[in-house]
Amino acid sequence: MPKVSVIMPVYNAEAFLERAARSILDQTFPDLELICVDDGSTDASPAILERLAAQDPRVRIITQENQGEGAARIAGFKAVRGEWLYSIDADDYALPALIERCLMAAESEHADMAICAAGMQDHTTGEVVSCERAFNPSGKIGLSHTPQELAATLFDDFECWAWNKLINVAFLHERGLVFQSQKRIADLFFVYSAMASAGRIAFVPEQLYRYRIGLPTSAFNTMDTAPLDFYSALRAWQDYLRKEGLYETFRSSFITRAMHEVYANCIVVKSPQAFRTILSLLKEEGFSRLEIDTAKRADAYDTDEYDLCRYFVEHGFDECVFYLLALDRATIASYKTYSSNLRLGQADLLRQVDALWKEKGELWEKIAGLEKRYADLAYSRKNLLAQMAWLTKESAKRKRS
Repeated sequence: MPKVSVIMPVYNAEAFLERAARSILDQTFPDLELICVDDGSTDASPAILERLAAQDPRVRIITQENQGEGAARIAGFKAVRGEWLYSIDADDYALPALIERCLMAAESEHADMAICAAGMQDHTTGEVVSCERAFNPSGKIGLSHTPQELAATLFDDFECWAWNKLINVAFLHERGLVFQSQKRIADLFFVYSAMASAGRIAFVPEQLYRYRIGLPTSAFNTMDTAPLDFYSALRAWQDYLRKEGLYETFRSSFITRAMHEVYANCIVVKSPQAFRTILSLLKEEGFSRLEIDTAKRADAYDTDEYDLCRYFVEHGFDECVFYLLALDRATIASYKTYSSNLRLGQADLLRQVDALWKEKGELWEKIAGLEKRYADLAYSRKNLLAQMAWLTKESAKRKRS
């Protein structure tokens, strides 16, 4: 049996699928299986998977009708044969040492899971920058910690994404943890519940994963299809923490995370119907259930997120819509200022470049003058040597005569 099982949900991912799969099959730790769950793809993804499976026996394919992200992850999890579980998204890719480094960290620290840092790759430009939400501890951390040691900010410091976490399978079965069967945010409950109940968590600060951003098929761009999935995930996670007697330990971090999810989902929603659906449920029960309505600004991890939630608690639908409009205007204004500073910086840089080119031109003129002077000196030396040779020859003639 393989040491590590890797789950990859696949839905119409033909543009990126092969790179994602190869990034797993080419890992420096080869004792693994890649479980690809084709969730009813209608593009060339099934053919790519069949070819990969024919080339490498470690590839296993599960095919199902389209049911969404959660159902695909559940199907993959049921088929796992390894001791450790890792998940990858079909439009991302892992660096070669990811599994080896995470496995080494988890086993050496006797941890139930390992979390690594990641980079974000812009789909249009290819630029890679640090993905701070994936791995951004508030303070200095060691090789591993108990969740309780980081309780105040654990769920804000490390995002709920499954793709930068290696988790022990026996631990998951012991805790009865599985992915949620929903279209969006199927990993929040699963990952955060595992983080809260782990004996230890190992940390790998290397950016070993590449998360693509700017894709039209990303979860945020399609959130109107299931606008309440984030709330369902938060409720299930809160219930789990309470059932396990962990809620009071992680209450502060849970509430700030809940505010983040409200903020993140409300600012990207694309239709008034979806926004009304979200806000109506939050006002009816959500703000109270998640304890957002009693949160204190001084305790908030992100004051912008707190301010939005506080405003939504106290105001009606139309005012909340205007608040989002004002927020967009402020964001656009900040980007304009940022762009202006970039242009000013660029202009200053161009002036410096021009000055350097001018200085370079002056140096070349000096060099050219020195080269001419050297040539003149060399010519004079040649003539001087010729005259000395002639004088020596004439002196010898006189002595003989």
